[in-house]
Amino acid sequence: MEDTRELTAIVTHAGKNHQEYIDMCIMLGRALTKYAPDVPKVAMIIAGMRLDYQVLLRQAGWRVLKVEDVDPCGEGIQHCDARFTYRWKDSFEKLNIFRLPFARVLFLDADTYVFNDGINFLLNSTLVPDGHVAMAPDGCKTNLKTGGTEYNSGVMLFKPSLETFQSMLEMISVRSGDEMLDQNIINDVFDGKVVELDKKFDCIDPVGVPPGLRRPCKTERICQKKEVVISHFTGMFKPTKANPFYLRLVQQPASFKATCENTNHGGCQKWAEYYCSMHQQRKHLTPELQEALETVGGCCLGHHASNPECTHSTSFNESTDSCPRVVDFSTKDAELPWMSEYYISNMVPTAFHDHRPIYQSTDKEVDQYIYYIASKRNWMIGPNPTVDLAMTYAHADALCPHDANNWKLLNNDKIWQSRPGIDIVPTEAACPWKLDVKAGSDLPASIADTSWTGTYILTAIAPQPMHGGKSI
Repeated sequence: MEDTRELTAIVTHAGKNHQEYIDMCIMLGRALTKYAPDVPKVAMIIAGMRLDYQVLLRQAGWRVLKVEDVDPCGEGIQHCDARFTYRWKDSFEKLNIFRLPFARVLFLDADTYVFNDGINFLLNSTLVPDGHVAMAPDGCKTNLKTGGTEYNSGVMLFKPSLETFQSMLEMISVRSGDEMLDQNIINDVFDGKVVELDKKFDCIDPVGVPPGLRRPCKTERICQKKEVVISHFTGMFKPTKANPFYLRLVQQPASFKATCENTNHGGCQKWAEYYCSMHQQRKHLTPELQEALETVGGCCLGHHASNPECTHSTSFNESTDSCPRVVDFSTKDAELPWMSEYYISNMVPTAFHDHRPIYQSTDKEVDQYIYYIASKRNWMIGPNPTVDLAMTYAHADALCPHDANNWKLLNNDKIWQSRPGIDIVPTEAACPWKLDVKAGSDLPASIADTSWTGTYILTAIAPQPMHGGKSI
């Protein structure tokens, strides 16, 4: 790479072994090779990444740079709680970008994607003085400390500095909780030293009212779909999640508004376009995502819109057999007793529920239900499945509650706010361990082979993405 101190590099942070982020880095790398082929690309990875993932990153055009696996929540450190460990643990390694030996660095979060050659304007025509950083506003967020604009650290242009890196380490050593997040630290270090980028270079475009805010962002804080250069797919999950149901939401051009409204998902207006790029590049992605994409089908934009997979409906059509019989929460909170085990009740779901199953808590003292409200496209947990009254809810057109994500709770200001860590999963008791399969009375006489009838038992074979997580 010659003398790197004279070069500008594009850098990302691929993490360790999270499939969604690996595939996003592959997609980003291939887009950069197309639109900025002469700029060196470096993907920081955490030591211990699987070798096959490293190979895929190199094949996507990245030079792989290992950094130490820093555990801010390790033994003897009291800065973290369960939420932080779950959501933000790997954000510390990102700060290594400020000590890379380059003249300039354009940093792109792994969950960004470059849609056109406008990135070259950012690289070649953006002046950033020493000691400054170029960033775009984070939606319409306000910096709680300064009262000014909060900037998003997903896209940054700057000159690396060991002094800057050292000052960030010093901040970490005395902070706790969300104050340790890379974005908070970067905003504080560069307070008053930010060159503001146009939103099209870090387009998050929240739909509706973002979590923690009381009203939608003003028009000037929303980027126009046709002008987007770099889209930032914030939130959980990512559009590369190797789950056929979730990928169908990304694939369908009309699904983004209902799926992303009032959530922390960013970049949703570009989901369908991103899906088309994924499907086109599928041979270069992880085996898990390739398999899921094969199940979902092709692009649904332009002349592809008439393809059969593009008319996919998420309605149950009055059948509820597709959902697990018993669900539970992957983690529990003693202050939230409704986080318990639930089973499909005998209550008959109606059009109000889009005919999706109604779950009832196994603990009678909890006395709560999990049910779907069709008019709002919300999965809810509440005391009465016939009314809109929730302890928590997830706005997602998910077929079953365990496929819903981004559950919300009321905060102290009576505002619904995302609560990471709420994750509903099928339990081991979700499916019976033994099934007797018989030829029904309506079986056509022309079907001579009934060797498939008999007794089936639950195996220990681990289900793959093609099985949708369901038992074998």
